[in-house]
Amino acid sequence: MSLQLGANFPNRWLAAPQEIRRQFLRDLNNVCLLLDPKTDFDEWQSDQIEDPDHIVPVKANLNTSPSQDAAKVSLPMSSLVALEQRLLKQADQVIERALDPIRAELRSWIQEQIRAEIGAMGSQG
Repeated sequence: MSLQLGANFPNRWLAAPQEIRRQFLRDLNNVCLLLDPKTDFDEWQSDQIEDPDHIVPVKANLNTSPSQDAAKVSLPMSSLVALEQRLLKQADQVIERALDPIRAELRSWIQEQIRAEIGAMGSQG
């Protein structure tokens, strides 16, 4: 599984106001928690409601140029790459856990089909 962010992603990310980036990372983390099969939805939801920062109103200054905003950024690109790798690893784990029951069911069905074929071959010969 790969995530294509586009060639201009670092520039766009760095041009976004820090409050927006912070909210984006918070939301992304919340989505990862919600997708984790171990997460209790009711507990997750109550945590979201109780957290006063779960929705941060952002007032973007549309008069600043991207180069001005990028100059203020303290988040290194290596942190973004590490975040991407961590999120992709979590996504892969969620996908694998979701596929485990399907994989077991398919294996069982194939095993039944093989036994039926072997049984049919044995009764012919």
